[in-house]
Amino acid sequence: MVTAGIGMEQSSTPEIVKKCQKEMIEAVYESREEALEILEEYISRVRNREIDLEDLIIEKKITRNPEDYKSTNRSAEAAKRMKRKGIDIRAGQKVRYIVRDQNY
Repeated sequence: MVTAGIGMEQSSTPEIVKKCQKEMIEAVYESREEALEILEEYISRVRNREIDLEDLIIEKKITRNPEDYKSTNRSAEAAKRMKRKGIDIRAGQKVRYIVRDQNY
């Protein structure tokens, strides 16, 4: 199965998303309804906190030092928060974070 171009191929995609996408792709060959059931099951597991938090982590490399970001994205905001907490973080290092909602 070729899966180029979707989230499960990106290193920054959380494990839970990769697992869900893989199962849905495999199921869609059987039926669309089965694939949607898998998606609903994953959504339910996330909402009910029935998954390991490690599976929700996004990991990205920052390209600048935290203070050098003029616009904010999730990775930059995570780096800035780490810096405020006294964690030494610089350009080229990876930040790991979990998105709780759409707000930074």
